[in-house]
Amino acid sequence: MKKVLLLMVVSMLLVACNGKKEIKVEEQPKANEMSRFSVKITEGGKAVDDFKGTATFQMKGMDHGTIEANLNHQQDGIYENEIKLPMAGKWTAKIKGNNIDKTIELDIK
Repeated sequence: MKKVLLLMVVSMLLVACNGKKEIKVEEQPKANEMSRFSVKITEGGKAVDDFKGTATFQMKGMDHGTIEANLNHQQDGIYENEIKLPMAGKWTAKIKGNNIDKTIELDIK
């Protein structure tokens, strides 16, 4: 019984210490021109400054293939790169790297 209780307490502590990373779009790219895509990554309200990863863009319902960009750290949890999306509409950006695998919906104009 003591082992089960100890295992439960350790599990709860591990879950409490494992903060969830949040991703917020700071700047969306514009359609049909080189423009900036920027996100802010935080964990527990604090900026994440050690992310290494990419953003992969796909247009919903269309066959433009994928457009991939490395996300370069700027400051205070901000990561960005310049990309060119070929047209306006509904796109997804899959942010992947360092224990993050999240898809964000974008409405590109």
